[in-house]
Amino acid sequence: MGLTADYLLQVAIDLERRGKTFYETLALGCGNREIAALAVSLVRAEEQHAETFKRMREALPEDQRGRILSEAELRRVTEEVRREMMPDAILVRDIVLNPDLFKALDMATEMERDSVRFYS
Repeated sequence: MGLTADYLLQVAIDLERRGKTFYETLALGCGNREIAALAVSLVRAEEQHAETFKRMREALPEDQRGRILSEAELRRVTEEVRREMMPDAILVRDIVLNPDLFKALDMATEMERDSVRFYS
């Protein structure tokens, strides 16, 4: 499958869904009110991003929309992209076990920066 706008928008929607799940998990598991509040605000941002991408996909002319990608296809592509965007599991574990708002901010900023780079 080629890299069409439709294809990339479907991947973007899935990535935002995964980002939302990541931040929800961080909010629940970190045990730190400040980090949890940051994560909850990022959950809302990921929801807004996903809605934006959904609207963009819906706005594509009918002839530019392809079939809906299967879960397996989305999983394969987003797993490759996730490795480039999502923080290392050790970093996440350290933030959860030893809550540090500045490290959490750095991690979130890196994820968002990498997301922007991917979308560009």
